[in-house]
Amino acid sequence: MKAFKNEALTDFSDEKRVQSMREALARVQKELGQTYPLIIDGKAVRTSKTFTSVNPANIQQSIGTFQEADEALTEQAITAALEAFKTWRHVPPAKRASYLFKMAEIFRKQKFDLAAWLVYEIGKNWAEADAEVAEAIDFLEYYGR
Repeated sequence: MKAFKNEALTDFSDEKRVQSMREALARVQKELGQTYPLIIDGKAVRTSKTFTSVNPANIQQSIGTFQEADEALTEQAITAALEAFKTWRHVPPAKRASYLFKMAEIFRKQKFDLAAWLVYEIGKNWAEADAEVAEAIDFLEYYGR
């Protein structure tokens, strides 16, 4: 296994990378404003109470509408997680690590799109959003090792 190395940050002085980020922002912008269910035990759950997340840099722009979980749904989610752990705890460490490495690779391939979500949802500038995604990749790689 190769040694851990921090994920490189994107050099936005490179016009190709600037263009890639602009394209990602356009793709993500088309996805904004959807309604998202809770996922409990692999099933979509909709509730009577929702909340809308907005772009802090443009409060007129909806990121999406999300379901609000009450105490009963929270307990249901915790119970489902505990039940799933009964199987997961028997997965060998190397197999668990392989999932982290696979996720890191997916994050690398979708780095611009993930950063674009952070620009819209949290109001990060491009460099900060890119650094957040790189840090997530670092965590996946580090804990996989």
